[in-house]
Amino acid sequence: MNVEMNPATALVQSEKTKTWSAVLRWPLTVQLYLLGVIVLYAPVLADALQQWLHDEYQAHGLFIPPICLGLLWLQREQIRALKSRPSAWGLAPLAIGLLLRAGAWLLRVDTQFLNMWSLVLVLAGSVLILHGRALWRLVAFPVLFLLTAGGIPDKVTQPVSALLQRVSSQGGALIMKALGLPIIQTGNLIEVPGCRLEVADVCSGIKKMVALIAFSLLYGYLFQISGWRRIALVVITIPIAVFANTIRVAGLIGVTWLGGVRALNIAHDWAEIIVLIIAFFLFLGAGKLLGCKTLRFSL
Repeated sequence: MNVEMNPATALVQSEKTKTWSAVLRWPLTVQLYLLGVIVLYAPVLADALQQWLHDEYQAHGLFIPPICLGLLWLQREQIRALKSRPSAWGLAPLAIGLLLRAGAWLLRVDTQFLNMWSLVLVLAGSVLILHGRALWRLVAFPVLFLLTAGGIPDKVTQPVSALLQRVSSQGGALIMKALGLPIIQTGNLIEVPGCRLEVADVCSGIKKMVALIAFSLLYGYLFQISGWRRIALVVITIPIAVFANTIRVAGLIGVTWLGGVRALNIAHDWAEIIVLIIAFFLFLGAGKLLGCKTLRFSL
């Protein structure tokens, strides 16, 4: 059934579109607007870079912006083909993002976390205001993926890290006891003949878990799979990270029993690399079982 629009209604909508387009052209098209966003968030990205370089818990964040830019590049032809239909709905996320930026600057609490949320909301609002919903649907994942570079507040990570410490300590000790090693475990302290080990905060495995979760989000997006399979990919990273860290602790206990503190110091960093490789291949295997076979993009 064809419904003809009232000429008066069509005229009003046309005038609204012209008015909104005129606003976007003032005063120097979008260039001045984008320059303002860059100036506002350049200090945020500079601070984030320092944290990525010096905080091992957030080191994965260094790779997130290049990955986001790479995803946009893979969709360049689709982006060019879209018609611009600016939407005033972008004003809401833009306003919230700017308020978060002001709040982060004033409060100085979890600034990287708040600032990254602010940046993502401002980018989302800008896409809607300057181009429209069609472009936002296309670039939503690359923009939202920036959140994984923003770090997680300590109030969230500390309880999880403490739990992972206990699980890794107990699991590693149980494995080595089952193999016949004479060890004594008291909380996060593990005693072997002539030496005492402590599973410290940095060895809890939280770093591997955060990095694996970020990777699972990207991996699920790159393949043509259903939403529940993507969720399953994220969930499966948790037991994989716990298992990998438990194996690491068990291996270091065995190394210490065989070669003492000197052998432990040599093996410590190598053990981290080895279990990361193990976790990576376990995740790839889980991905194949969940149907990650057909890529979204043709490379």
